[in-house]
Amino acid sequence: MPVLLWGSWIRVVQLHPEITHAERVQYWLSIFPAVLRHPQALTLTAVGCSLGAAILSAITLQQPERLFKLMSIVTMITAGAAAVLSLISLL
Repeated sequence: MPVLLWGSWIRVVQLHPEITHAERVQYWLSIFPAVLRHPQALTLTAVGCSLGAAILSAITLQQPERLFKLMSIVTMITAGAAAVLSLISLL
C-alpha cells in the first residue's frame, strides 16, 4: 500500500508539472474513495498494511525452507521501514 501511494503521487507530479503543489494534492486525493480522502486516513491505512505485512511475514518466518525465511526477513524489514516513513509523514 505505501508503495502504491508513493507511486501514485509520483505519477501525479509527472503528469501535471504545471500546477501548484496544493492543486496536485487535491488531484491526488480525488483518486481515492471519499473515506480515504483525508491525508491522515491514507497514512494510517498505509501503516496498518505495513504492520499487517510484517506480522504475516513473521508467521511465515517459521517455515523450514531458507528461501521463505529470506523472503520473510526482507518483507519484515521493508514493511517496518515503510511503516516508520509513513508515521514520520504524520508529523
